[in-house]
Amino acid sequence: MESYFSVNQDLWNCWTKLHINSNFYNIESFRFGIDTLDPITKSTLCNVSGKSLLHLQCHLGLDTLSFARQGANVTGVDFSTESINFAQELAKELDIPATFIQSNLYDLPENLKANFDVIFTSNGVLNWLPNLEKWAEIVSHFLKPNGIFYIQDIHPFALLFNKEVSIDSLELSELYFRSIAPTYKIEQGSYALRSAPVESRSYQWFHRLDSIINSILKSGLRLISFEEYPFLTWQRYSFLEKRSDSMWGFPSNHEFFPLMFTIQANKN
Repeated sequence: MESYFSVNQDLWNCWTKLHINSNFYNIESFRFGIDTLDPITKSTLCNVSGKSLLHLQCHLGLDTLSFARQGANVTGVDFSTESINFAQELAKELDIPATFIQSNLYDLPENLKANFDVIFTSNGVLNWLPNLEKWAEIVSHFLKPNGIFYIQDIHPFALLFNKEVSIDSLELSELYFRSIAPTYKIEQGSYALRSAPVESRSYQWFHRLDSIINSILKSGLRLISFEEYPFLTWQRYSFLEKRSDSMWGFPSNHEFFPLMFTIQANKN
């Protein structure tokens, strides 16, 4: 398992250097006060002002710092050294109070001794995790009684189709009921910069929706809400079109299949 994490960590360290200057993340706008939280998170998640918030798999820390601007006491965690270094530097530059910790998620109980009112994770996170039951146990471990856990991610169903075809010729490229064994992927560039002259090698895991929900329930958390959406925060498929709210949806507002989901749960 360590070899999988090592390969992925190297990849994210490489991607961080690309993402810092990419239009996808538009860090200059963030510097001028534009937060990075999407409209679904803003409308769904509770008011975080005055609350302690743990952001898992935070990458560059932009969402973490956006929550800090809303008054939360934030801690961001990521296994990429480059990502955490950048997040710390950005927080210092902008004088935003925040704590950032470099840690593999599964090692976090050894590296962090605190509990939180809110735990947040979003967008392209679960496919990097081999064991969801352990992940959910860690979430529960760090969540205070009556605390809120919020996850937003790409819908598993949206991972089944060939990304390179048109909306009129969608074809399945994956099976939904398949092994959770890691898939070794070699791709060009990154999701944020497809044209980058980088060969991206990674290990990723596919998790069905029932596995995601059941792992949360088995950890002792109580489901508050589960929602599905026909749009994403990024253009996974070339035929997706940018909406007025900056989300990416199907052409002509069709709703062919779910692209994203959110779950909120709390701890009794």
